[in-house]
Amino acid sequence: MVVEITKIGQRVAFLEQVLKKAKDAEQKADVPAYKGVFREFYGLLRSTWERSVEELLFNQVVQRYEKEVRTLSLSGVNVDTESVETVFKGMTRSSAMIDAHDHPAAENPGLPGFAELGTDLEEFKAFIAKQKAKNTAAEKAHAHLKKIGLIQLPGIAHVSSVSKFLFRRNTVVDQLTAFPALDFDVRGFLFTCQFWHVYPLQ
Repeated sequence: MVVEITKIGQRVAFLEQVLKKAKDAEQKADVPAYKGVFREFYGLLRSTWERSVEELLFNQVVQRYEKEVRTLSLSGVNVDTESVETVFKGMTRSSAMIDAHDHPAAENPGLPGFAELGTDLEEFKAFIAKQKAKNTAAEKAHAHLKKIGLIQLPGIAHVSSVSKFLFRRNTVVDQLTAFPALDFDVRGFLFTCQFWHVYPLQ
């Protein structure tokens, strides 16, 4: 699995597998194995918190390894103080745990057990559920912004009727000339929508 590009749900499933390995190592009292799994778990958990910023907080508007910016996804963005504080807390906790066993002995009373790892994962899963609910609420609140058909054009019923015609064709630029009544800005807007794969509501 290439963890760097997997979705949150896939990462959580992988974290649960690592958690099982941690439980097994703890039950066998295999300290070296537990330390290795412990670091793997928190390394993945930290990168998953980072991924949540792209996928959940910013609703995939911008993502690593992606050139395009999904502006329509802004309608589902809902970042409040609680969201920010939760991510900060999760990142701080994970970062501290990654280097826990490297701290001087006086500062390191021992690594947290399997149960504590499970608690940290459950807190992340709770964050996912709550943030998804916030994003869904934002989508509903901003639904009117996606109703392109309400924009009126000179001599044309509405944008959606024009864009339906345009998007049925492969040669969009040629079809734009079929609407001489549209000024340059409007035709440019329609072409931009097609370029970014923004399709009108049916």
